[in-house]
Amino acid sequence: AEYGKQWYQRRVRGGDTCTYDYVEVSSGGGVPSERFCGREIPSRITVNSSRLTVRFSSDASLHGRGFYATYTAVPLKAVERSKSCVIQLNGAEGSITGAGVCDVTTYILSLPAEFSIFYSYMATTGSSKMYYSGSSTPDITFEGHTTTGRIKAFSSYLRMDTTSGTALNFTWSTRDDGVCGGNYKAVRAPLSIYSHRSYNHTDLAPFQTCTWTIGTRKSAQIQLSFLSFDLGGADISDDEPQLKKRGLNRRKKGRSRKRKHRRRNAVCGESYLEIIDGRKKLGKFCQSKGVSVVKSESHNLKLVLVTGRTGGRGFHVKFSRLT
Repeated sequence: AEYGKQWYQRRVRGGDTCTYDYVEVSSGGGVPSERFCGREIPSRITVNSSRLTVRFSSDASLHGRGFYATYTAVPLKAVERSKSCVIQLNGAEGSITGAGVCDVTTYILSLPAEFSIFYSYMATTGSSKMYYSGSSTPDITFEGHTTTGRIKAFSSYLRMDTTSGTALNFTWSTRDDGVCGGNYKAVRAPLSIYSHRSYNHTDLAPFQTCTWTIGTRKSAQIQLSFLSFDLGGADISDDEPQLKKRGLNRRKKGRSRKRKHRRRNAVCGESYLEIIDGRKKLGKFCQSKGVSVVKSESHNLKLVLVTGRTGGRGFHVKFSRLT
Protein backbone atom coordinates (compact mmCIF):
# COMPACT_ATOMS: atom_id res chain seq x y z
CA ALA A 1 0.00 0.00 0.00
CA GLU A 2 0.96 3.62 -0.36
CA TYR A 3 1.02 5.53 2.93
CA GLY A 4 0.46 9.26 3.24
CA LYS A 5 1.16 11.13 6.48
CA GLN A 6 -0.18 14.63 7.13
CA TRP A 7 1.15 16.77 9.99
CA TYR A 8 -1.28 19.16 11.70
CA GLN A 9 0.77 20.46 14.61
CA ARG A 10 4.33 19.90 15.76
CA ARG A 11 6.32 21.52 18.54
CA VAL A 12 9.30 19.35 19.34
CA ARG A 13 12.51 20.83 20.76
CA GLY A 14 15.70 19.65 19.13
CA GLY A 15 17.72 22.33 17.41
CA ASP A 16 18.87 22.33 13.79
CA THR A 17 20.41 18.82 14.00
CA CYS A 18 17.40 17.14 15.70
CA THR A 19 19.66 15.66 18.38
CA TYR A 20 17.60 15.96 21.58
CA ASP A 21 13.89 15.62 20.81
CA TYR A 22 12.75 14.42 17.38
CA VAL A 23 10.26 12.38 15.36
CA GLU A 24 11.80 9.84 12.98
CA VAL A 25 9.85 8.37 10.04
CA SER A 26 11.07 5.30 8.12
CA SER A 27 9.60 2.76 5.68
CA GLY A 28 12.39 0.13 5.64
CA GLY A 29 13.70 -1.55 2.51
CA GLY A 30 16.97 0.37 2.64
CA VAL A 31 15.25 3.79 2.35
CA PRO A 32 16.91 6.34 4.70
CA SER A 33 14.76 7.60 7.57
CA GLU A 34 13.83 11.25 8.03
CA ARG A 35 13.99 13.24 11.30
CA PHE A 36 11.85 16.23 12.17
CA CYS A 37 12.04 18.67 15.09
CA GLY A 38 11.47 22.34 15.95
CA ARG A 39 8.21 24.23 15.27
CA GLU A 40 7.88 24.05 11.50
CA ILE A 41 5.23 21.57 10.30
CA PRO A 42 6.66 19.13 7.71
CA SER A 43 5.05 18.72 4.29
CA ARG A 44 3.04 15.60 3.40
CA ILE A 45 5.11 12.40 3.40
CA THR A 46 4.38 9.56 0.94
CA VAL A 47 6.17 6.18 0.98
CA ASN A 48 5.75 3.29 -1.50
CA SER A 49 5.71 0.58 1.13
CA SER A 50 3.24 -1.53 3.10
CA ARG A 51 4.96 -0.56 6.35
CA LEU A 52 5.59 2.83 7.99
CA THR A 53 7.40 3.37 11.30
CA VAL A 54 7.12 6.58 13.37
CA ARG A 55 9.59 6.84 16.25
CA PHE A 56 9.52 9.61 18.85
CA SER A 57 12.53 10.32 21.08
CA SER A 58 13.06 12.93 23.82
CA ASP A 59 15.59 13.62 26.57
CA ALA A 60 15.06 14.63 30.21
CA SER A 61 15.56 18.39 29.84
CA LEU A 62 13.37 20.98 28.06
CA HIS A 63 10.15 19.86 26.46
CA GLY A 64 7.53 21.01 23.91
CA ARG A 65 3.83 20.36 23.33
CA GLY A 66 4.49 17.29 21.13
CA PHE A 67 2.97 16.49 17.75
CA TYR A 68 -0.24 15.32 16.10
CA ALA A 69 -0.45 13.61 12.69
CA THR A 70 -2.85 11.48 10.60
CA TYR A 71 -2.13 8.71 8.11
CA THR A 72 -3.98 7.01 5.26
CA ALA A 73 -3.32 3.90 3.17
CA VAL A 74 -4.19 3.55 -0.54
CA PRO A 75 -3.47 0.78 -3.12
CA LEU A 76 -0.33 1.06 -5.17
CA LYS A 77 -0.81 2.09 -8.76
CA ALA A 78 -1.30 -0.77 -11.18
CA VAL A 79 1.94 0.06 -12.95
CA GLU A 80 3.82 -0.65 -9.72
CA ARG A 81 2.53 -4.24 -9.37
CA SER A 82 4.42 -7.28 -10.58
CA LYS A 83 3.77 -7.72 -14.30
CA SER A 84 4.37 -11.44 -14.72
CA CYS A 85 5.66 -14.62 -13.11
CA VAL A 86 7.25 -17.56 -14.92
CA ILE A 87 6.98 -21.04 -13.38
CA GLN A 88 8.79 -24.06 -14.84
CA LEU A 89 6.82 -27.32 -14.59
CA ASN A 90 8.70 -30.57 -13.98
CA GLY A 91 7.86 -34.24 -13.77
CA ALA A 92 6.04 -36.81 -15.87
CA GLU A 93 2.73 -35.67 -14.41
CA GLY A 94 1.39 -33.06 -12.01
CA SER A 95 -1.30 -30.54 -11.25
CA ILE A 96 -1.79 -26.84 -10.45
CA THR A 97 -4.63 -25.57 -8.30
CA GLY A 98 -5.42 -22.00 -7.27
CA ALA A 99 -5.11 -18.48 -8.64
CA GLY A 100 -1.94 -16.63 -9.64
CA VAL A 101 -0.91 -13.45 -7.82
CA CYS A 102 0.69 -11.78 -10.83
CA ASP A 103 -0.98 -9.86 -13.65
CA VAL A 104 0.04 -12.76 -15.91
CA THR A 105 1.39 -16.10 -14.64
CA THR A 106 3.25 -18.20 -17.22
CA TYR A 107 3.64 -21.97 -16.81
CA ILE A 108 6.13 -23.78 -19.07
CA LEU A 109 6.54 -27.54 -19.63
CA SER A 110 9.38 -28.41 -22.01
CA LEU A 111 10.38 -32.02 -22.78
CA PRO A 112 12.53 -33.85 -25.37
CA ALA A 113 11.03 -34.05 -28.85
CA GLU A 114 10.05 -37.72 -28.48
CA PHE A 115 7.55 -36.97 -25.68
CA SER A 116 3.84 -36.23 -25.89
CA ILE A 117 2.02 -33.93 -23.46
CA PHE A 118 -1.59 -34.39 -22.35
CA TYR A 119 -3.51 -31.97 -20.16
CA SER A 120 -6.95 -31.07 -18.84
CA TYR A 121 -8.10 -27.58 -17.89
CA MET A 122 -10.80 -26.38 -15.55
CA ALA A 123 -11.44 -22.80 -14.41
CA THR A 124 -14.38 -20.83 -13.03
CA THR A 125 -13.04 -17.32 -13.73
CA GLY A 126 -10.33 -15.53 -15.67
CA SER A 127 -8.70 -16.62 -18.92
CA SER A 128 -5.75 -18.67 -20.16
CA LYS A 129 -3.86 -18.94 -23.42
CA MET A 130 -2.13 -22.15 -24.52
CA TYR A 131 0.95 -22.11 -26.76
CA TYR A 132 2.45 -25.25 -28.34
CA SER A 133 5.49 -23.49 -29.78
CA GLY A 134 7.40 -20.24 -29.47
CA SER A 135 4.78 -18.40 -31.57
CA SER A 136 3.19 -15.21 -30.25
CA THR A 137 -0.24 -16.46 -31.37
CA PRO A 138 -1.99 -18.80 -28.91
CA ASP A 139 -3.15 -22.20 -30.17
CA ILE A 140 -6.10 -22.34 -27.74
CA THR A 141 -7.74 -19.66 -25.57
CA PHE A 142 -9.98 -20.45 -22.60
CA GLU A 143 -12.33 -17.76 -21.27
CA GLY A 144 -14.39 -17.74 -18.06
CA HIS A 145 -16.00 -20.92 -16.78
CA THR A 146 -14.37 -23.75 -18.75
CA THR A 147 -13.99 -27.52 -18.31
CA THR A 148 -12.18 -29.69 -20.86
CA GLY A 149 -11.50 -33.36 -21.29
CA ARG A 150 -8.02 -34.75 -21.94
CA ILE A 151 -6.26 -32.71 -24.62
CA LYS A 152 -3.07 -33.67 -26.46
CA ALA A 153 -0.64 -30.84 -27.17
CA PHE A 154 0.71 -30.59 -30.72
CA SER A 155 4.34 -30.68 -29.55
CA SER A 156 6.57 -31.56 -26.61
CA TYR A 157 6.45 -27.91 -25.47
CA LEU A 158 3.53 -26.32 -23.64
CA ARG A 159 3.19 -22.77 -22.35
CA MET A 160 0.15 -21.49 -20.49
CA ASP A 161 -0.45 -17.81 -19.72
CA THR A 162 -3.13 -17.16 -17.10
CA THR A 163 -4.50 -13.79 -16.03
CA SER A 164 -4.63 -12.75 -12.38
CA GLY A 165 -7.55 -14.14 -10.43
CA THR A 166 -7.97 -17.19 -12.67
CA ALA A 167 -9.35 -19.93 -10.39
CA LEU A 168 -7.46 -22.78 -12.05
CA ASN A 169 -7.33 -26.57 -11.84
CA PHE A 170 -4.80 -27.77 -14.42
CA THR A 171 -3.37 -31.31 -14.67
CA TRP A 172 -0.84 -32.74 -17.09
CA SER A 173 0.76 -36.08 -17.95
CA THR A 174 3.45 -37.12 -20.42
CA ARG A 175 4.34 -40.15 -22.52
CA ASP A 176 7.62 -41.21 -24.07
CA ASP A 177 6.73 -42.17 -27.63
CA GLY A 178 10.22 -43.42 -28.38
CA VAL A 179 11.32 -47.05 -28.35
CA CYS A 180 12.22 -48.56 -24.97
CA GLY A 181 13.71 -51.99 -24.52
CA GLY A 182 15.49 -53.95 -27.26
CA ASN A 183 17.75 -56.91 -28.03
CA TYR A 184 21.41 -56.83 -27.05
CA LYS A 185 24.46 -59.07 -27.34
CA ALA A 186 26.85 -59.19 -24.38
CA VAL A 187 30.57 -58.97 -25.08
CA ARG A 188 33.55 -58.71 -22.72
CA ALA A 189 33.53 -54.89 -22.81
CA PRO A 190 30.74 -53.50 -20.58
CA LEU A 191 27.81 -51.84 -22.38
CA SER A 192 25.09 -49.66 -20.85
CA ILE A 193 21.31 -49.81 -20.70
CA TYR A 194 19.26 -46.90 -19.37
CA SER A 195 15.66 -47.27 -18.24
CA HIS A 196 14.64 -44.42 -20.56
CA ARG A 197 16.36 -42.07 -23.00
CA SER A 198 15.84 -38.95 -20.88
CA TYR A 199 17.27 -40.67 -17.78
CA ASN A 200 19.27 -37.64 -16.65
CA HIS A 201 16.43 -35.16 -17.25
CA THR A 202 13.04 -36.67 -16.36
CA ASP A 203 11.58 -39.46 -14.24
CA LEU A 204 10.21 -42.64 -15.77
CA ALA A 205 6.93 -42.27 -17.61
CA PRO A 206 3.99 -43.85 -15.75
CA PHE A 207 2.07 -46.95 -16.86
CA GLN A 208 4.46 -48.47 -19.35
CA THR A 209 6.16 -51.85 -19.94
CA CYS A 210 9.60 -52.25 -21.51
CA THR A 211 11.57 -55.45 -22.22
CA TRP A 212 15.31 -55.86 -22.78
CA THR A 213 16.78 -59.21 -23.94
CA ILE A 214 20.53 -59.83 -23.48
CA GLY A 215 22.19 -62.85 -25.02
CA THR A 216 25.70 -64.22 -25.45
CA ARG A 217 27.40 -67.42 -26.60
CA LYS A 218 26.10 -70.63 -25.00
CA SER A 219 29.25 -71.38 -23.00
CA ALA A 220 29.32 -67.97 -21.30
CA GLN A 221 27.44 -66.14 -18.59
CA ILE A 222 26.23 -62.56 -18.31
CA GLN A 223 26.91 -60.09 -15.53
CA LEU A 224 24.69 -57.10 -14.71
CA SER A 225 26.15 -54.21 -12.69
CA PHE A 226 23.52 -51.71 -11.56
CA LEU A 227 25.11 -48.29 -11.12
CA SER A 228 21.85 -46.65 -10.07
CA PHE A 229 18.39 -47.98 -9.36
CA ASP A 230 15.28 -46.10 -8.22
CA LEU A 231 11.80 -47.16 -9.21
CA GLY A 232 10.07 -45.21 -6.45
CA GLY A 233 7.18 -46.01 -4.16
CA ALA A 234 8.99 -48.39 -1.80
CA ASP A 235 7.71 -49.12 1.71
CA ILE A 236 9.88 -50.40 4.54
CA SER A 237 9.41 -54.14 5.18
CA ASP A 238 11.10 -57.18 6.73
CA ASP A 239 11.29 -59.28 3.59
CA GLU A 240 14.82 -60.58 3.07
CA PRO A 241 16.50 -59.57 -0.20
CA GLN A 242 17.18 -62.48 -2.49
CA LEU A 243 20.39 -61.05 -3.94
CA LYS A 244 23.41 -59.55 -2.22
CA LYS A 245 23.01 -57.73 1.07
CA ARG A 246 23.65 -54.38 -0.59
CA GLY A 247 21.83 -55.37 -3.73
CA LEU A 248 18.35 -55.14 -5.15
CA ASN A 249 15.38 -55.78 -2.91
CA ARG A 250 12.83 -58.35 -3.98
CA ARG A 251 9.22 -57.28 -4.44
CA LYS A 252 7.05 -59.17 -1.94
CA LYS A 253 3.33 -59.41 -1.39
CA GLY A 254 1.44 -59.30 1.88
CA ARG A 255 1.89 -57.46 5.13
CA SER A 256 5.21 -57.09 6.84
CA ARG A 257 5.85 -58.12 10.43
CA LYS A 258 7.60 -55.90 12.97
CA ARG A 259 11.16 -56.95 13.64
CA LYS A 260 14.28 -55.34 15.03
CA HIS A 261 16.04 -54.68 11.73
CA ARG A 262 12.95 -53.44 9.94
CA ARG A 263 14.71 -50.64 8.04
CA ARG A 264 17.13 -52.82 6.08
CA ASN A 265 14.80 -53.94 3.30
CA ALA A 266 11.94 -52.68 1.18
CA VAL A 267 8.73 -53.68 -0.59
CA CYS A 268 8.02 -52.17 -4.00
CA GLY A 269 4.96 -50.27 -5.02
CA GLU A 270 3.46 -50.46 -8.51
CA SER A 271 6.80 -50.12 -10.31
CA TYR A 272 9.36 -52.91 -10.49
CA LEU A 273 12.00 -54.60 -12.63
CA GLU A 274 11.62 -58.34 -13.25
CA ILE A 275 14.81 -60.28 -14.03
CA ILE A 276 14.55 -63.62 -15.83
CA ASP A 277 17.61 -65.88 -16.16
CA GLY A 278 16.89 -68.27 -19.02
CA ARG A 279 13.62 -69.86 -17.89
CA LYS A 280 14.19 -69.05 -14.22
CA LYS A 281 12.52 -65.99 -12.75
CA LEU A 282 14.82 -64.31 -10.25
CA GLY A 283 12.03 -62.07 -9.04
CA LYS A 284 10.67 -58.55 -9.24
CA PHE A 285 12.93 -55.89 -7.75
CA CYS A 286 12.99 -52.22 -6.75
CA GLN A 287 15.13 -49.89 -4.64
CA SER A 288 18.86 -50.42 -4.33
CA LYS A 289 21.05 -48.98 -1.56
CA GLY A 290 24.26 -49.47 -3.50
CA VAL A 291 25.82 -50.98 -6.59
CA SER A 292 24.20 -54.38 -7.26
CA VAL A 293 25.67 -57.25 -9.25
CA VAL A 294 23.71 -60.08 -10.86
CA LYS A 295 25.43 -63.07 -12.49
CA SER A 296 23.38 -65.30 -14.75
CA GLU A 297 23.44 -69.08 -14.79
CA SER A 298 22.43 -69.21 -18.45
CA HIS A 299 23.48 -67.34 -21.59
CA ASN A 300 20.24 -65.35 -21.74
CA LEU A 301 18.85 -62.62 -19.49
CA LYS A 302 15.59 -60.73 -19.80
CA LEU A 303 14.73 -57.47 -18.02
CA VAL A 304 11.07 -56.46 -17.86
CA LEU A 305 10.34 -52.99 -16.51
CA VAL A 306 6.80 -52.15 -15.37
CA THR A 307 5.90 -48.68 -14.09
CA GLY A 308 2.77 -47.66 -12.22
CA ARG A 309 1.55 -44.21 -11.32
CA THR A 310 5.00 -43.22 -10.01
CA GLY A 311 7.95 -44.52 -12.00
CA GLY A 312 10.87 -43.05 -10.07
CA ARG A 313 14.19 -41.90 -11.44
CA GLY A 314 14.87 -45.17 -13.27
CA PHE A 315 18.03 -47.23 -13.54
CA HIS A 316 21.40 -47.45 -15.25
CA VAL A 317 22.90 -50.91 -15.66
CA LYS A 318 26.05 -52.17 -17.38
CA PHE A 319 26.18 -55.69 -18.82
CA SER A 320 29.10 -57.79 -20.00
CA ARG A 321 30.03 -61.38 -20.90
CA LEU A 322 31.80 -63.58 -18.38
CA THR A 323 34.21 -66.18 -19.85
